[in-house]
Amino acid sequence: MTILLSPSVGGTLITYSSVFGDIMANLSGVPDVVLNFYMNKVAIDLCERAKVWRVNYGALPLTQGTYVNGVQTVIAPTTYYVTSPVANTELSAILLAKNYLTTANDWQPLDIVTTEQVFEVAPDWPSINGSGQPVAVTRLDEASIAVVPAPDNNDTYTIYLYCAIRPTLTATTIDSTIYATYRRAIYHGVLHELFMMPKKPWTDTDRAKYHGAQWEFMVNSARARANKSFGRANLTVVPQPWA
Repeated sequence: MTILLSPSVGGTLITYSSVFGDIMANLSGVPDVVLNFYMNKVAIDLCERAKVWRVNYGALPLTQGTYVNGVQTVIAPTTYYVTSPVANTELSAILLAKNYLTTANDWQPLDIVTTEQVFEVAPDWPSINGSGQPVAVTRLDEASIAVVPAPDNNDTYTIYLYCAIRPTLTATTIDSTIYATYRRAIYHGVLHELFMMPKKPWTDTDRAKYHGAQWEFMVNSARARANKSFGRANLTVVPQPWA
């Protein structure tokens, strides 16, 4: 049984090259490979800072310790590898998490903690001596997570994650809905990066400052909107000076 945590944000994937015209309408002479690199760089920054690309990860069964006459024979793993459901993207942040207990036929929310907070939750972690029903999850890196405490074998646990993702460094595509929604932010971000490049035919520090200021304002707006779960409440964004 799969129960989603929240609707995913997204549509189909489009290539950066298919929207090069949005940038090149105001700038010419930039090689495609350069333009693709900076569109991806800006998309990564947007997704990392504003957490606008959000998806449901698939169900993740937790492997438990195995016991014979009260003696543990198999160590419960402390690391679980997760793969983004969208090609050429990776985990940016865990936003929501919950644990399905099969025997209890019940859902339990999981706290999201930093690795520094893990030992406050389970001082014996990752030792199996402190195993039990997982109550928290922590992100270890872009491809793995850990649950705290290590799972026992008193139930069958399955966790569900709702996460923010970002393109990988080698991505050439972006979600069409993300691009359509944040097209202006990406436009200003890319132009800022390109105009800042030294000793190029298109180098223009004055225009770079303008587009940089617009980029920062729109990223802050996107983050504020995402923090309100994309609701319609009024947003207040304080413009930041561009240094």
